[in-house]
Amino acid sequence: MTEGLNARELNNIVWDVIKDSQNSDDFIGFINHARGTEIDFEKAYDLAEKYWGQPKTESLFPHAVSKLEKSAASGCTTSMLHIGIWHRMGYGVPIDSDKGLAWYKEGMELMDARCFMAYAIGISKSDPNTARHLFKRSTELGNKLAHAYWADLDKEHYMQHLAEGSKDEDPIGLYLYAYELLKRAEKPHETEHALDMMKRAAKEGSTRAAFHVGMIYYYGEHDKVADKTTAEYWYQKGIRRGDFGCYAALGAYLLAWMPERLEEGKRCLTRGAMLGDRIAQYYLGSHLMSKGTSDKERSAGLSWAIKSAEAGHNSAYYLLGQNFLNGTGVLANKELSVYWHKRGAEAGYMYSQCAYGLALVYGEGTKQDLDLAHNLFNAAHLQGSGWGSYLLGMSYHRGDGCEKDLSKAFEFFMEGAKREDTASTFNLATAYLYGEGTEKNIHAALKWFKKASDMGSSSATYYLALMFLTGNGVSADTEKGIELLKEASAGGSSTAMRELGLLYFNGESVTLNMELAKRWMGRAAVNADQVAIDWIKEHCPEKPEWLTNLIQASTKNLE
Repeated sequence: MTEGLNARELNNIVWDVIKDSQNSDDFIGFINHARGTEIDFEKAYDLAEKYWGQPKTESLFPHAVSKLEKSAASGCTTSMLHIGIWHRMGYGVPIDSDKGLAWYKEGMELMDARCFMAYAIGISKSDPNTARHLFKRSTELGNKLAHAYWADLDKEHYMQHLAEGSKDEDPIGLYLYAYELLKRAEKPHETEHALDMMKRAAKEGSTRAAFHVGMIYYYGEHDKVADKTTAEYWYQKGIRRGDFGCYAALGAYLLAWMPERLEEGKRCLTRGAMLGDRIAQYYLGSHLMSKGTSDKERSAGLSWAIKSAEAGHNSAYYLLGQNFLNGTGVLANKELSVYWHKRGAEAGYMYSQCAYGLALVYGEGTKQDLDLAHNLFNAAHLQGSGWGSYLLGMSYHRGDGCEKDLSKAFEFFMEGAKREDTASTFNLATAYLYGEGTEKNIHAALKWFKKASDMGSSSATYYLALMFLTGNGVSADTEKGIELLKEASAGGSSTAMRELGLLYFNGESVTLNMELAKRWMGRAAVNADQVAIDWIKEHCPEKPEWLTNLIQASTKNLE
């Protein structure tokens, strides 16, 4: 056996072959191949971006394969191992699992411990018994890391295997052991020990460890205070070794929290997306579709979002469905909206189940099917979706796809409210107010209206205003009621606008003021409140300039 090439020499061979390529796939293949080694990836990324989306020229990566094949023919097992990895993972060449395994087998015949491990990983699901034997043989040949993968096939000795796999201080072995220790930690010192080990793995070269530590600090997990600066430090460690997940995480963070670093965030997401990370593709697609300033950017956003969805990212199904529904970054198309929401629903994604169910209820972009919609809402509810609980409650409230049952509707509104769903909370309050599916309870109604209002429901704020104006369940307080009506109006409640208009028109609780009445009724009318529309037609037959401007700005037509 001749191990031959080290990582740096191998990287140099590949780079020398592809450096003059004009095919982006060659540079993506190189980055994937070299991931985990500390080299300067910038040139490869720059060239991948330069040629991305251009017509494909001849790939030069097969010439690198040929060079390694010659090296393998001379007995270099490192070359055999990496040719096998390339074929198994599709790095620079089409995926061909059988060809990859054949190269591992060549290395096994020369007793290369790494090839024994790689072959065992490749067959661990299809032939676990043989895989166990090969993992054992790899460890006997001195490769302790094989224990870390053997662990999944020997649950009885799971932690012992992981401990053995970490003993050579291999960064992957360290990470896998630390990850499991962190999951099982019950005391602070156990958590700290596992986290210290994971940090060591990250420093030694495990990009997954760098990503994981970054996420711990980003979200403040395992008793750590959320610290995005520290999270970025660890993401950057992974990025320096070519990790796509760290690019995705850092890019999403920069777009959300650091507008002054917008271009850097987009560049991070672009690199993660090119490497095939579906999370990066999702965030990049979402940003470009909603914030893109040109048709080219919006089109690119759509392309990335579709790639993310085709890779099975549930949020991308929902994003595409909503964007086609609302015309965000694309022309509105209800049929395409249904197509993507249906795919998400079929994948079991609860938000897509809700959205597809709504399309089925109203027959928008698809044939109406109340029974299927009801079942989809129930599936979302069972997964813990507050939105699903609300929609299921509405099914029972209206009798859509089921027998009308106000008691069940109340039950699901209550469940949705517990899950912090705003619409459920509002409907629960109205159920208490009117005694629908439960006993009337004005104090409970007040409690839930208050909560829904605090959650941003302008309708709940409107109801609270009426309760204060009339003294229903609370001490009458005109000043508080008007304040709440204005708050609800600011939140978009046309009924609150109309109520304010009527108060000023009738001089109830406030000084009669026809000008203010017209202005509030005008705002309600352009927000499609029919009572206000009729009032405006009666009291403002010749629309004043301010009302004409308001109508034009709102695109509503009162004629």
